[in-house]
Amino acid sequence: MENTLSNARLLSKALEATGWYTCVSDIHRKKGDHTFKGAKEGVFEKENETSADYNAGLPVVAFRFSDEFKKQHPHIHQDSVSTLMRVRQYIIPSKPPFDLHTASLSP
Repeated sequence: MENTLSNARLLSKALEATGWYTCVSDIHRKKGDHTFKGAKEGVFEKENETSADYNAGLPVVAFRFSDEFKKQHPHIHQDSVSTLMRVRQYIIPSKPPFDLHTASLSP
């Protein structure tokens, strides 16, 4: 489990370090910190760090486009990235193009 959490933290930190993504989950942030402050700490963990040094959570990486990325590239849609990743055999779920709760089956 410790290795799985470490891998999820590494991926989360790497995604946020690009500036293109904001991670929704907090498992990669130091305990008590819930906001992204840049990649100052670096992507890699120190040798003696464990999950106890980070916010508790599941080893799941949930992310979205950063606000700055959306402003600079309004023509790129999250659904398109999900489709491109699926072609590479990664499953990146994204929200459906319509709201399933308010969608009607009648014309």
